[in-house]
Amino acid sequence: MNLGRIIFIPASRPPHKNSHHLVGARHRLAMIRLAIRPFSQFQVSSIELRRRGFSYTIDTVRSMKRELGAHAALFFIIGEDNLAEVRTWKNYAELLEECQFVAVRRKIIDPKSIPVMIKKKIILLKTPVIPISSSQIRERIKRGKDIRRYVPFSVFQYLQRYSLYKS
Repeated sequence: MNLGRIIFIPASRPPHKNSHHLVGARHRLAMIRLAIRPFSQFQVSSIELRRRGFSYTIDTVRSMKRELGAHAALFFIIGEDNLAEVRTWKNYAELLEECQFVAVRRKIIDPKSIPVMIKKKIILLKTPVIPISSSQIRERIKRGKDIRRYVPFSVFQYLQRYSLYKS
């Protein structure tokens, strides 16, 4: 898509997830930094980690617009399998107007599961299907299965060093 940069933003307290099971923000931020280190066009922002309370995407997008300026075009990259959930997000209709959603194929999904309003507002990248999600990686770790082919080696080492997601 010829994007100048891609900014990864770890969530502080996602409202749709049980935050008791989340690995601490410090670890998630460190793993992103390790994963993106080889890519100069990738950056990480701790914008949500600095905010108190739940992490709502609409608030983050508005904050990023203020931070980057009105001229900046924002693209929100999401796994296609998460599109059906977007309508449960805070102010999702406004969010779809605030930034351009870009979906990457992660698994084969039923197109009927994506609401029409959302389908009209997204760019679906024709990429190879990425056969795994972060949830599945965490589950593999819990079960003692190998994840080395799914994460950069530096992240694998970090997970091992701190025994993350094992219980």
